[in-house]
Amino acid sequence: MTKLKIDIVSDVACPWCPIGYERLEAAMQELASDGLAFEVAWRPFELAPDMPSEGEEIVPHLVRKYGRSAAEVVASLQQIIAAARALDLDFDGALRRRAVNTLTGWLAAASLDRVPRTRGRAGLECRVPRSASRARPNRDRVCTARALPA
Repeated sequence: MTKLKIDIVSDVACPWCPIGYERLEAAMQELASDGLAFEVAWRPFELAPDMPSEGEEIVPHLVRKYGRSAAEVVASLQQIIAAARALDLDFDGALRRRAVNTLTGWLAAASLDRVPRTRGRAGLECRVPRSASRARPNRDRVCTARALPA
């Protein structure tokens, strides 16, 4: 049996991540009959590391982030809702949600053993890779799970 390791880099606030994972799960089930096994590892990533703690309404946030009109952002969110609905995922609140900084959520997940750990307590380590743009250090920040001292 061939075993494939899949690393998923994801933010808990990313609407496309659960959609992609549902599709990946279906593909893994289909390929399991061909003798393939899979090991999936989740890697945390922050979509909006510089977001203030109170967050921001999603449509204005995406308008500012991507330079699109509100109508274009709403149309894109409606596509996400439709893609989720096709997989029996409920994203009906996508137009009313808030964009938030998810570091606290990742740390909570780590404390509940939802993020991989080596020994001691799990945690999250964020760094800016050397290849990252100096003009956008927060945007280019990469977070990975690591062990914290017990």
